[in-house]
Amino acid sequence: MKKFLILTSLAASCFAPQAFAQAKNFEGFSVALNAHVIAPTTEASLLGATINGFGQQSAVGSIQGAYSFIASDSVVLALGASYNLTDFDAGTVRDATSSATLKIQNSGSIYFEPGFLTSERTLAYLKISYEKGTVKEEANGTSLTKDVTGNSFGFGIRTLLSKNLFLQAEAKRVQFDSARFEGDIVDFKTSATVGTIGIGYKF
Repeated sequence: MKKFLILTSLAASCFAPQAFAQAKNFEGFSVALNAHVIAPTTEASLLGATINGFGQQSAVGSIQGAYSFIASDSVVLALGASYNLTDFDAGTVRDATSSATLKIQNSGSIYFEPGFLTSERTLAYLKISYEKGTVKEEANGTSLTKDVTGNSFGFGIRTLLSKNLFLQAEAKRVQFDSARFEGDIVDFKTSATVGTIGIGYKF
């Protein structure tokens, strides 16, 4: 029994530094350039009636900056922010007499990202985000804008190609809060499913 305890202690002492060294592969500041495919839906409500507007899938680019730090031998935590470089379609809402086309502009997020090492060079992570953007409505030759906020939840995987270069892929679900344009009587709520692939550099 004594020999077993000694061998177990030796094995643990050898493994722990190695695991910690692997976690350090993901520590520090990083930047990334991402490409997204966004599938949006906007729900409009008027006097208890609900109309769903399904937007076309949009291809959107974004930039990202984050800082990751080690929480344990296998857990890495990150705080970051991202900004979408282009607008995206949020759907067209139609009733019997008119229609309104919606877009999301100037959108971005601040996020928290807990990750778990699955190998020396691969990190699986969850992403919890605070989302913000501006909805632009175009209808009958006029346009209105409204700032909206919301949240998102997703998951992804990040793999190191070298000491500094990495690839990442993720999926998330964005849900903006219900809002109303000034002077309007229609409430609207936009949501989207987002698929992402990106390439980044860790300093």
